[in-house]
This record gives sequence, C-alpha cells and structure tokens, in this order.
Amino acid sequence: MSDVILQLLFRRPLDAESLRKVQSVLEKMGAHVTGAGAVTLSARMTSEDFEKAFSRKPAEAAARSKPADDLTVPIPAELTELVESISQAPSHLPMKD
Repeated sequence: MSDVILQLLFRRPLDAESLRKVQSVLEKMGAHVTGAGAVTLSARMTSEDFEKAFSRKPAEAAARSKPADDLTVPIPAELTELVESISQAPSHLPMKD
C-alpha cells in the first residue's frame, strides 16, 4: 500500500514555536511534513506508521460510505489545543473512458 497523506487544520494561525511542536509530534508518529500554510499542514506516513499511531488501518477508497467520518483520525492529546482536525486525504480514482 502507498503512503497515507494527512491533512491537519489548525485552530488558529500558529507561531513558529507552535508549528515546530506540531511537526515534532508528527515526526515522533512517523510522519514527514510535506507542506504548511497559515492554518493547515500536510504530511505523509507509511501505512504501518499510520496503524501504529491511530490503531486502525487507513481508509480504503472503495470501502467508504461516509468519507468524512472514515477519514477523520483522533488528534494526539498533546496537540488538542493547536489542532482542530486531522484527516486522511481522500484517494482520487482516475476516470476511465
């Protein structure tokens, strides 16, 4: 299985110190930050690290009946004051003729 892409939404724009804290926690979970904006952050992690961090398998595109519910993952306790939500980025299925 390919890497899992995570999308984080912050509760407010973060200062440099708070952003470093979020990145540090993600790195300890096995995620690698791929980009950050004023109130968002994207990261990648292996499926194995995802399972260790969130105690469940990544959602499969074909199995989702309620994508928003299936894609949301728990926020680590040390990030609850900074992070509004963490979700797995949805898979994009190529369109075929």
